[in-house]
Amino acid sequence: MISIRYVIAVLFISAAPTIASPAQYHFSFNDHCKNAYDEILKLKLENGSALVETEKLNDPLNLVPVLLENYIDFFRIFISEDETEFYRLKNNRDKRLTLIKKNGDKNSPYYLFVLAEIHLHWAIAKIRVGEYFSAVLEIRKAYKQLNENQRKFPDFKENLKTLGLLHAVLGSIPDKFKWGLSILGMDGDIRKGMAELKNLIIYSNDNEFVYREETITLYAFLLFHLEKKGDQAWDLLKANNFPEKDNLMHIYTCAQIGVHSNRVEESIEILNNKPSGAEYLEFPYLEFLAGLARLYKLDERADIYFKNFVNNTKSRNHVKDAYQKLAWYHFINDNDTVLYMHYMDKVRSDGSSTIDADKQALQEALDNKIPHKGLLKSRLLFDGGLFGRAIEILDEIDENVLADKEKLELSYRYGRVYHEWGKIDRCVKFYNETIANGSNSPYYFAANAALQLAYIYEKKNELETAKSYFELCLSIKNHEYKNSLDQKAKAGLNRIDKMQ
Repeated sequence: MISIRYVIAVLFISAAPTIASPAQYHFSFNDHCKNAYDEILKLKLENGSALVETEKLNDPLNLVPVLLENYIDFFRIFISEDETEFYRLKNNRDKRLTLIKKNGDKNSPYYLFVLAEIHLHWAIAKIRVGEYFSAVLEIRKAYKQLNENQRKFPDFKENLKTLGLLHAVLGSIPDKFKWGLSILGMDGDIRKGMAELKNLIIYSNDNEFVYREETITLYAFLLFHLEKKGDQAWDLLKANNFPEKDNLMHIYTCAQIGVHSNRVEESIEILNNKPSGAEYLEFPYLEFLAGLARLYKLDERADIYFKNFVNNTKSRNHVKDAYQKLAWYHFINDNDTVLYMHYMDKVRSDGSSTIDADKQALQEALDNKIPHKGLLKSRLLFDGGLFGRAIEILDEIDENVLADKEKLELSYRYGRVYHEWGKIDRCVKFYNETIANGSNSPYYFAANAALQLAYIYEKKNELETAKSYFELCLSIKNHEYKNSLDQKAKAGLNRIDKMQ
């Protein structure tokens, strides 16, 4: 559920205090609203809703409950990914925007800020159900409102929470699509956005800032997704006492980053201790994460969690991904090719193929080829950060009985494991071997080996060597994932040009 959608989703919890006449509409983040805010962030939505209703009775002119109700709708849609829920709640968007526009104080810094937050909530909700063009228009409105607010109220710290997010995310869009941003009147800069969020966290260390926890969560996800700094993201969360045991959103944040940054055991422990009960919103995707963490260590109980996920989710996303993982599970644990093919049939027939993980699962199903067990095991152990065990599995493989593709993958897997393990001299040998043997093959192994070597030499500041490997990656033709790998190589060349 690794995707920049999952990075934006945890971020749009907004409201802030101001003082207004009791006879006027106003934004007042009082104790009822703060308690509701906390409950909503923990995904105790019924509790949060009850507190919102109390505040509406106590102060009908407070506009913060309007926004809090929008948060509740947003999380219901975002967590469930249920189209029925989206269409049931969709009309609330216009009602709330109309209420804020009609009654909100246009001279308050909270006026445009709150409107932008509502637009962004619904942008993410629309992405969930495939309304992409409408979602872009929502983001454009939010972007313009936040920039106008920043111009009018440059000292309004709260504004930078979401503006920093947009600067970072829009700055990550590939160069070939940035003309579209320009037409829409938007621009982005990853460094600027990340600096804005980091400075907010520093500010919140010494000042009361209602969005401290939200900003930390946002910054951690962006470190992980945009800058590929999983260790820094994890350290940030742990330094700020994540996860709190009664906070289901904390559990998700830590498990999502942990599972995908070589912290399998910690993630399993976090998920084992997740809060449960009727007061919490159902969150089936956590079952998927639990299954993935266990599969990465070849745990014999991994299948239980994937089955729980597919039996309980209302989403069409990650369904193909989960069935692929069930196919792998039965193949590597039971050597059961019948069940492998059964679940690959489910990959072809069930769920959607919108997200990358589901697309890759579907491609494997359409290829209709049973993988090599040893290579698959090493790949899973690598994904779980269990590098020593991954090498042991690779060492057991008899290269003499491998098909040409499998021989190529063997050298590639050695390179990837040694690379992430920090054994650079060994990984360079295997990467170069992969390039030598695979540059004319239809597989991605050689191109990605070249890309990884470019990263290694870029990090060592051997820029000419790095440049040659980025160019080599681009020169390899007609392979899987060419567009994606080419984009990364071009971005690397742009970085080097700026440094030279």
